[in-house]
Amino acid sequence: MDNVFVVDDLITKSYANMIEERITENKFPWYFNKHLVTDQIFNEDKEINHVGHNHFLYEDRKVVSPFFEFIHPLILAIGDTKLFDYDVLERARFNLTQKNTTSTRDYHLPHIDSEYPHWVAIYYVNDADGDTYIFDQRTEDFDHNTDIQTMLNADFTVKKRVTPKKGRVLIFDGHQYHTSSFCKNSPYRMVLNINYGKIF
Repeated sequence: MDNVFVVDDLITKSYANMIEERITENKFPWYFNKHLVTDQIFNEDKEINHVGHNHFLYEDRKVVSPFFEFIHPLILAIGDTKLFDYDVLERARFNLTQKNTTSTRDYHLPHIDSEYPHWVAIYYVNDADGDTYIFDQRTEDFDHNTDIQTMLNADFTVKKRVTPKKGRVLIFDGHQYHTSSFCKNSPYRMVLNINYGKIF
């Protein structure tokens, strides 16, 4: 069974436009993050563990932003696709990466989002380059130390590349290593990253 799905135009164009407009307003709060992938390793490599901005909406199964209610219908719509089975919403956050024309890397640090069974949904807020990479490599036990060794030593091979397109949703099994990449042409790349937990 395939465990990577791409869904275009899941929500209306007007709602997609409103999401982009809302989070690019001057008053929308973005928070600087000097290690966008992880704060545990590769902290000196500013390209593989790159600088960016976040806005946390939902963390540790709790609402942490007043903007969550605005985005909640999208989160429900993704769950309603029935492409995956889940019990609980674990987290939701916006990520923003800016253009980098000097980087020679194809992609950022391959990683998994969380160390428990989950599904990942990435909603693309704007049209951009800076593909998402899904790799053939997986984690089966979500062991932290094993995960670190895989990130350090694995010879990653690409399973699928997905280009950001406004209104597009990428859904995949959280066992799968994945990562983003820098924009070379677009000024920025904005996504909503969602983790849906499977606890039963």
